[in-house]
Amino acid sequence: MMNYYLITNTATLKRSQWAQQYRYHLVLSQVLAQSYSYRELVREMAQDGQHQIILDNGAHENVVCTLSEYLGICKYIKPWCVVLPDLIGQSAAESRSRSLTFLNWWSRNLPSKIVMYVPQGRCQREIVDEYLWATEYFSLDSGALIGLGDGYKVCYQNPYEDPEAVKVRLLRAMLAETACKILPFHILGGRVKATKVYSQTERVAGIDSVDPCRQASSLQKMFSLTSQQAIDEDALKTEVALFCCNYGVKNVTEQQLFEGKPK
Repeated sequence: MMNYYLITNTATLKRSQWAQQYRYHLVLSQVLAQSYSYRELVREMAQDGQHQIILDNGAHENVVCTLSEYLGICKYIKPWCVVLPDLIGQSAAESRSRSLTFLNWWSRNLPSKIVMYVPQGRCQREIVDEYLWATEYFSLDSGALIGLGDGYKVCYQNPYEDPEAVKVRLLRAMLAETACKILPFHILGGRVKATKVYSQTERVAGIDSVDPCRQASSLQKMFSLTSQQAIDEDALKTEVALFCCNYGVKNVTEQQLFEGKPK
């Protein structure tokens, strides 16, 4: 069963005691760079031994920082897991080169940290082949995760296809390669409407989403991760509980942070 990694806007994390107590978070490097107080809070949480913080590089949001900038943020925060820098829509070789260059730097600083590798490519076959490369490169005991996000536009069968359908198709294609060992998957960017395939797939270990925070916001259409409006705590707890219930996530009951049942 998977864990849910919460994504909040900066004001909510800074002002909500519940959000700070929540153990599982995904944060973006470009958001950390814009707020000193938010960055210090995330750093404190990452290093307290209680939280699992995933640091993402922002490629999907079209904010690609330099490798040295990203390394500096990683060294300062010391997150539980680092998403290796990738290049969306580029060849597998180009994206892999960027990831491995950073991995070499990162391993020399904190070799015991977990990393997430996001297979990229220019078509489904290339992306699946890149996943197969990753299963050979990363050992099972390394703790490495395979990330699947929304940046696979090269795999759309038509311009209106749901990104979730693309992720599911890629996930199934990767799992069909049964000759290789299967690294755990993490779903980057889950949606409010649950995709049941994820909870039914044993090797999906985690999912993140900003949607519960956006759903709880009174300014949904203008919501941004750098918003200075803190989300109502009770509304956020309800949306997170609903998301986790719909996806079959396990860590809600483990943490016992929710009172009563989701409405």
